[in-house]
Amino acid sequence: MLIALVAVSCKSKEKRAQQVAEETPVARVYERYLYKADLKGVGANAATPEDSLTAVKNYIDRWIRQELVLRYAQENLPEELEDIETQVEKYRRQLIVYTYERELVAQKLDTTVAETDIQNYYDKYKDAFALKTPLFNIKYARLRNAPPNRLDSVKRWMQKPSYENNSKLTNFCRQYAVRYETSDTVWFTKEDIAAVYPIENIDWETVGYRNGFAETLDSTDLCLVKVLGYKFKGADAPLAYVRNDIYNIIINKRKLDYIDRVHTAIYDDALKSKKIETYQ
Repeated sequence: MLIALVAVSCKSKEKRAQQVAEETPVARVYERYLYKADLKGVGANAATPEDSLTAVKNYIDRWIRQELVLRYAQENLPEELEDIETQVEKYRRQLIVYTYERELVAQKLDTTVAETDIQNYYDKYKDAFALKTPLFNIKYARLRNAPPNRLDSVKRWMQKPSYENNSKLTNFCRQYAVRYETSDTVWFTKEDIAAVYPIENIDWETVGYRNGFAETLDSTDLCLVKVLGYKFKGADAPLAYVRNDIYNIIINKRKLDYIDRVHTAIYDDALKSKKIETYQ
């Protein structure tokens, strides 16, 4: 029993000594102190004890400099200080509410949007999606080191779209294309095309209007393109081109409606339980 009491006493003294050490200040700026406990983890991953000591010294130096600048700013902005503190408190409150709403939406909001909902929104607000620039529905391929004896077949597959031809074209592009797109539903602006295909030698409006086929050769690649569709500036945007925008609009509206219902439920509950009152 005596040995146990001594052991407990020793552990208590060690714990108290550790607490005292952690409460020991290591730096002071005016009336503010930096304590040893604030240095936990600083320099822990250093390669050598010397590097660890340097990390601690640098941390202390940065703390001192930051506190000095803050003190100087507080002393030299007396009129604006109250407004700054009000803004900080306002931001803190907004951040708490925003974080709560974000987590609530992430947990509860249904993000599944049916294709019929997207189609209905598109049909209802089609005029809002007028194009600001022409669009091209194209297939293209940048071919490098492709077997010359197969190029005629590749061009035929691209110019005469069908399920079978598209499957052959896609398989060929997987082997020999640096960049390619073989889907029938992808729309590009001219700027989008320029990022993946040499456009300077092609009259894109003419090719687009005629749903034409073109090929060009740059320093390394044979470039093939087939225009499947063309939309003039000011025309209604294709649904495939604006589908993601519509999805985001629907989800955002659903999010705002859900948050509004939560706010209303919180208010009604507080009113019913008499947690809020207004006074004349």
